[in-house]
Amino acid sequence: MLRIVRRLAGHSKWANIRHKKGGKDAAKADQFQKLAKVIETSSKLAGGDRSHPALASALSRAKDARMPKKTVDAAVTRGGADKSAGAGLEELYYEGTLPGGVGVIVDALSDNKNRTAGEVRATFKKHGGALGAPGSVAWNWRRVAEIRPAVPVDEEKLFEVAVEAGADDVVDDAVFADPALSASIR
Repeated sequence: MLRIVRRLAGHSKWANIRHKKGGKDAAKADQFQKLAKVIETSSKLAGGDRSHPALASALSRAKDARMPKKTVDAAVTRGGADKSAGAGLEELYYEGTLPGGVGVIVDALSDNKNRTAGEVRATFKKHGGALGAPGSVAWNWRRVAEIRPAVPVDEEKLFEVAVEAGADDVVDDAVFADPALSASIR
């Protein structure tokens, strides 16, 4: 009696799982590294104060990405305690216009402002725009924090709480306020 045995040609379920998991882990590690850098620089600006809007926002993004608490705490400590962490980093603001009169504000964090200015200028030029002088575009906008409740809330109750906390406006389920007040409104 002749028996036919069929085998799969080199397919291994474990190898497929390993490759997919390796790719996901590498992407997650890159994301965590970028978030840790943002937390460090925000912590440096805030002096380690977790209620500071920039640091609170960075911590919120890390929490949303499911970054381990130990890693987040280490990044806050590195930024707040170690004064050499990000010592050469500066916050830079560039303003410019794109074709059609579209105003753009570029918020950059760099250790070399001359290199950054050149790169921003080249990017504007590449896309048909021009780098403007300080104040040439910024007068059109103001910084505003947009806060949305995580769970559905009665609109009137939300309005009352927002107005008491000093919010500027409440539209549907969004509260608009000065970024410094965002922690008290949450």
